[in-house]
Amino acid sequence: MRILLSVLFALGCAAGCAATLPPEPVATAPLSAEEALLYENGVDNVVDPDVLEGRWREDWSRELDDRVTTADIVAVVTVKTLRTDTDPGRHVTYRLVLETDREIVGEVADDLSLSVAEADGGFNSVDGNERRILDQSFVLFAKYELAAGNDKVTTRWHLAPATEGVVARVDYLAERRRGVERPHPTRRVVVHEAE
Repeated sequence: MRILLSVLFALGCAAGCAATLPPEPVATAPLSAEEALLYENGVDNVVDPDVLEGRWREDWSRELDDRVTTADIVAVVTVKTLRTDTDPGRHVTYRLVLETDREIVGEVADDLSLSVAEADGGFNSVDGNERRILDQSFVLFAKYELAAGNDKVTTRWHLAPATEGVVARVDYLAERRRGVERPHPTRRVVVHEAE
């Protein structure tokens, strides 16, 4: 009887522990050309989207909407470590180690780190901007990609400053993605006519 209870307890613990682990990244194809532009492995510097006007504002809003809609992970994170690797060919790769502050869409692994190589579109947004990135809060948009020609899943990403305006917009878009309706205040229109 004691052995049976021990086995049941162990199975219960294993099932409970497995449920708390984030799922393994799953990707079925390489990113499309449009997705590759959204997840360029880079950091943007739009701190206050309200100062953008015209086409810039439209592009920023559309790209943010597309990222929230297509991302496997959306989370508020802090860049805790930034490492620089140089290979024998003198090619530089930056590695950003993140601490998750809040998950918005998907589940973030405890040891999530991002990399950006010289060939990536977002490399220049990291290179030379280490002080602007380290120990700062960002909204992470991550998309899993199946590398062409093999079964290796990689993480493509974009970081946006986690300012109040950006986070509020991301939260709104994430709620819309999940089908959550925000209550709209009732409006009352009063028309005064001159006699």
